[in-house]
Amino acid sequence: MDITFNNISYSILDGENKRMILNQITYCFKSPGLFIIVGASGSGKTTILHLLCRMLKPEKGVVELTQQNQVFNLDKFFNFGKSFAFVYQKKLLLGFLNVRDNLSLAYELAGYSPFLALKKSREVLKKNNLFHLFSRKITTLSGGEKARISLLRSIALERPVLLADEPTGELDLVNAQLICHQLYSLAKEKLVIVVTHNQDLFSIYDNATFLLLNEQKLWPINRYGVKS
Repeated sequence: MDITFNNISYSILDGENKRMILNQITYCFKSPGLFIIVGASGSGKTTILHLLCRMLKPEKGVVELTQQNQVFNLDKFFNFGKSFAFVYQKKLLLGFLNVRDNLSLAYELAGYSPFLALKKSREVLKKNNLFHLFSRKITTLSGGEKARISLLRSIALERPVLLADEPTGELDLVNAQLICHQLYSLAKEKLVIVVTHNQDLFSIYDNATFLLLNEQKLWPINRYGVKS
């Protein structure tokens, strides 16, 4: 599934005045692929993710999805709920449940029976060397553990598009690298779009496309941050 920004503009109210955040951006995010969006704080990086998943509506322009050679307007796409998974900057795990139940619930939302959801939760934790967290309450996890479980829960939804807002924010280097590698692996088979301040963590991956949000536009850059 490809996503295209078609002449997208978006502004916000700043006091009594409008402030332009995005100005006539046209860009196609092609699947599969890993897209890394960087830029200064407040430049509108998260706004792009919110426009991509219909949390915001563009002031001008259209967001289009291309699936099986058919083009859909995002606002009218009937299968929207089964197309996107979101990794939030704040790890919105269900604190009153344990790790097992957080993951099982996501698999059930993806269509698995409770029995298979539990089985897949066990498998994914073992695969990622996190099975020791299986019965742990979310409130007892470290920041790095919460980040990794949050990503696994989003993956469990089995959506063709994964959007991640600062997935490595406030993590130590080891956990940040684990998250980046998992996103890199996922992007071999689906569309992964990441907003981050940690461009260097992704610079080792050959399948990453880097974009700089600057002066209300998206600019292609290389892995070193130089406009290409």
